[in-house]
Amino acid sequence: MTSLVNTQLTEPERSRRLRERKATAIRIAGTALAALSLLLIWQLLAINIRPWVPSPAATAMSIMGNLQSERFYNDLLITLCRVVAAFGAAALVGSALGVLIGVNRKAEAFFQPLL
Repeated sequence: MTSLVNTQLTEPERSRRLRERKATAIRIAGTALAALSLLLIWQLLAINIRPWVPSPAATAMSIMGNLQSERFYNDLLITLCRVVAAFGAAALVGSALGVLIGVNRKAEAFFQPLL
């Protein structure tokens, strides 16, 4: 025969859980309020500075159009290849300089102010 586990919460535990739920609700509401405020400010800027600031709706439509074009993905691939190449070049140069600094005291003295 299995024993039943008491699922009743003690008063301190119930109070703690209630405080946690309230804190979570406040955090979510604060995040939503911040996001809506940013959208409202963006929309007001779009109205007042029309030629230079597009509206959120126009931006969303442009993003959707770009995501549907093949050129966007080609450009994204080119950009990612450049980022990977730059990271690889930086890693090679950094590794070589690290070995040089580790082996040569003059190189260490030279590069020390930059480190």
